[in-house]
Amino acid sequence: MLKDLLFFLKIGAVSFGKMRAENYMLDEFTNKKKSLTVKEFFTINGMCRLLPGATLVQMCVVLGDSEKGRLFGVLSGIAYTLPSFLMVTFAAYLYFEHGFDLHKLNYGMVPFSVALMFSSTVDIGDRHITSPFTMFILIYSIILAYFGMPVMWNLLICGLMGYISRCNIDEVWKKIKSWFSSNKLNAAPIVIADMSIFSLFVFFMKVGLLSYGGSMVMIPMIQNEMVFDKQWLTQEEFLFGFVAASVAPGPVLLTVAFIAYKAAMVMGYAGIAGSFTATTAVMLPSFVLSVFLSKYIVKERDIKWLTGITSGVMPASLGSMVVMGLSPIIHSLGGAPPVLIAALFFTAHHFFRINSLILLVIAMGMGFIFS
Repeated sequence: MLKDLLFFLKIGAVSFGKMRAENYMLDEFTNKKKSLTVKEFFTINGMCRLLPGATLVQMCVVLGDSEKGRLFGVLSGIAYTLPSFLMVTFAAYLYFEHGFDLHKLNYGMVPFSVALMFSSTVDIGDRHITSPFTMFILIYSIILAYFGMPVMWNLLICGLMGYISRCNIDEVWKKIKSWFSSNKLNAAPIVIADMSIFSLFVFFMKVGLLSYGGSMVMIPMIQNEMVFDKQWLTQEEFLFGFVAASVAPGPVLLTVAFIAYKAAMVMGYAGIAGSFTATTAVMLPSFVLSVFLSKYIVKERDIKWLTGITSGVMPASLGSMVVMGLSPIIHSLGGAPPVLIAALFFTAHHFFRINSLILLVIAMGMGFIFS
């Protein structure tokens, strides 16, 4: 059992470039252990992508559960997440506690972060914008986000449209009337009601619950809340946290460890308490859903109502990401040279698949040279 657990810890520590972890798992379970066929592996992968949260964390939980039970599945997910959590939290400690000045690196780091986010956005679009309907939902969600529709409502509306597209309209109408009559439709935009560690936990747990389409989807929501609304971080601090999580081996959603470190300090708590609270909260939905649905995920390949909702939620997530996340960050480039540098980083990362760690070193070098 320890040997198998060390496998998940290893891929969590060395999988720089997010797809490498998936490749390591594919090789381990289809070639070495031969416990799954390639088709079965990608069936599980596809089902995990339908759940909110970090897909690779869910893969670790489901695969661990299928091998040795639920407890091992949970431990496998923790083992995969732990190295990146420690890396990102340590970066936050250096940055906020010891004033480790990285502003002179911004000449290369800001274009690099824009390139990473844009590359992830294009990857999500390639996977989920596959029909005229999903293209319509994407455009519709961009319009909603541009005119100020909260992300949560955007996802709900577009998810409902996707559900309707796959179901009998009379059945849908009956269910809608039933929801209104029982006063169950009471969703609200995500806000932090008070300045406490518990409020951070609630906020980031909601982020984890709404992260359909992968970790990148909720980064704009976190940015909007923490940078523009609460103003607990500057745009530069947020970008550095995003870059730190992007180049770390684990999920990009661990950006929350960096962000919550500063938020906890603003509240008067220890930064590490904020990082631990936010990471636990944002990962909790992934672990709970993966554990309880793991057997179902392995067996089922097509769930009509869930794929219908997903066909609306995925493009809506992408549209919200474009409006709330990419636009402000692209504007932060502030000139033609940084835009050109970002384009070069994007080309290297997206088309030539150069490891993000190598590009990070180049970005830092550019910052030292041109600062």
